[in-house]
Amino acid sequence: MEIRILKMVRSLQHPYTAWQITKAKRRYRKKHPECEITGLKASFWGRNNSVHHEFPVHLFPALALDDRYFHTFVRDIHFVFGHLKNWSDYNMHLKETIEKAREAYQKYGKSFLKENKNEIN
Repeated sequence: MEIRILKMVRSLQHPYTAWQITKAKRRYRKKHPECEITGLKASFWGRNNSVHHEFPVHLFPALALDDRYFHTFVRDIHFVFGHLKNWSDYNMHLKETIEKAREAYQKYGKSFLKENKNEIN
């Protein structure tokens, strides 16, 4: 019973549904299909790039549908730079990290990102 009440309270606190957020991410991915760091689009096998919220939805629910705070990444880069190798964490300096990582990628290519994922943050 407590869990049902807790879920109801949380749903009232959050202004958007998961479906609305998913639709917003899909629209953004359609407009911006390439990774912001590598410039790569969806993989040959059809795996889409991930859309990342700059500010986590559970902490900033009012920004959940605002595409100014969305970023498109390849899945691995999303995990490393967007979540700092921990899905429950987020990068508070994401825009600066994107700029540094993009410069490093353009200068050194894929091998640099694979070898130095920790040093770019």
